[in-house]
Amino acid sequence: MKKLAFCLTLILCFYLNLSIAQNERPQEPKPPFNYNVEDVVFFNSKADSIKLAGTLTLPKAIKKPPVAILISGSGPQNRDAYLKPFNHKPFLVLADYLTKQGIAVLRYDDRGVGESQGKFKDATSFDFALDVEAAIHFLKTRNDIDTSKIGLLAIVKAG
Repeated sequence: MKKLAFCLTLILCFYLNLSIAQNERPQEPKPPFNYNVEDVVFFNSKADSIKLAGTLTLPKAIKKPPVAILISGSGPQNRDAYLKPFNHKPFLVLADYLTKQGIAVLRYDDRGVGESQGKFKDATSFDFALDVEAAIHFLKTRNDIDTSKIGLLAIVKAG
């Protein structure tokens, strides 16, 4: 009986530690940041001018940095690509890393998610491509990035 109690205690401790480890994300960046963070809004004129909201991070030390647009994959995601089961924000982590390396980053809420308008469930891959195109057009209106160096970084998009 003592052996069983000991084993159950070990299992419980293991699961408690695993649970705690899932909630702690030491790689998640915390303010103050050594780069500029700007909440932005842009519109997809080819989709009833729906509003898309996101975050643009800009390195402080580079006058006109190149910029990467982070594109979410399957399923509705916010600008951080928040994964609730793992309490993880991979786009936030990636944007932090890239910006610290001198690359500006635009990440935005999928249509119908967070502060963006529209309906995610009715959208097609073509619609999401138009959202990316709207993001590119938005960036080309800015004078604080190198508009000739806009890159796309898609995560988990198969096909």
